[in-house]
Amino acid sequence: MLRYVLGALALAGALGASGCGGGGGEAEPARPEPVRSAPASTAPADAVGTVATEAAPAPADDLDTVRTVAASDGVATVSASAPPVDLEVELLEVLDPAPATDEFSPQRDNRFVAVQVALTNLGTTAYTDTPTSGASIVDADGRPHPAAVLHAAEPSLERVTIAPGETASGFVTFELPLGARAVELHIRLNSGFGPEVGVWRLP
Repeated sequence: MLRYVLGALALAGALGASGCGGGGGEAEPARPEPVRSAPASTAPADAVGTVATEAAPAPADDLDTVRTVAASDGVATVSASAPPVDLEVELLEVLDPAPATDEFSPQRDNRFVAVQVALTNLGTTAYTDTPTSGASIVDADGRPHPAAVLHAAEPSLERVTIAPGETASGFVTFELPLGARAVELHIRLNSGFGPEVGVWRLP
């Protein structure tokens, strides 16, 4: 009887072992550990692969702090900052309208206005500038019109180098609507970044 009981127990154990092996006798694969994702980036999508840079500071000598020099009898002494010299700027002539040329003509419903100015270096250092970059005409409604880069009136005042005591003169041309009345000429040295702006009332 004891042999039968032991035999039955051995058979039951064999059947149980074969059932736990899933029929193939292979061990159950280990479950993968959960993967923790990194927090999403707060940078904009178009910033990927770029290096963030700070915005360039605004120049200290902006239009809120620039000094105004009113011309007297057509002449104003205007300061430059690079190099620090003074220039005597004289308004010589105003052409309104200025004639068009074969090469340059105003857009439809516009006209050219040209002013002739003379710049005399009162300092002891040579001065180099492009006066057209800092010149504008203001109309009766307060709208500024920057100088046009063209030679509608000759001789034109382009990039100049003025030695101490020397003078450079020429025309600066602007383009205004036909109905706009030109009332002031503004000239700011250092290509429009000087510390002062000269102002002339136009006839």
